[in-house]
Amino acid sequence: MVMSAGGGYANPIREVIKEAYHIFGAKARLSCILSLGSGFRGVVALDDGINIVRGARIDCERVSREIKRGIGRLNVYYRFSVDHGLEGWGQFEAEFGAMKSHVDDYLARDEPSSDLDRCVTASAMEGVVSLDRIRESAFWGISLLTPSR
Repeated sequence: MVMSAGGGYANPIREVIKEAYHIFGAKARLSCILSLGSGFRGVVALDDGINIVRGARIDCERVSREIKRGIGRLNVYYRFSVDHGLEGWGQFEAEFGAMKSHVDDYLARDEPSSDLDRCVTASAMEGVVSLDRIRESAFWGISLLTPSR
């Protein structure tokens, strides 16, 4: 199953939780859910060859905030996404060093740095929360029959 912004999944974390639940079962336990974003790219235009949506912004962070509200208290969800500097995403094809500089700057800040430390610690722990509990919290108030795109 491929999930991407082009497929309508700007942030596929709910789909990942659903898949894990179906593959591993409700009683499987985990200690860390890592979500990596590609950074805020500002307002973009999408052209899939059939439809053109001008001025659309893929709101990955909205989904992340909703998930954090749902499962944040379980202390298993970690989201990292560079918040500025990657707006000209096409220009980095030949400038990996510039992209790396923005990522390094992001990770050097206090909040992402301490979150990264907690994420690494959590990933080494035995499972602490069942997928059933995570799924219940992540989808609180959202119908499982409705796509979360």
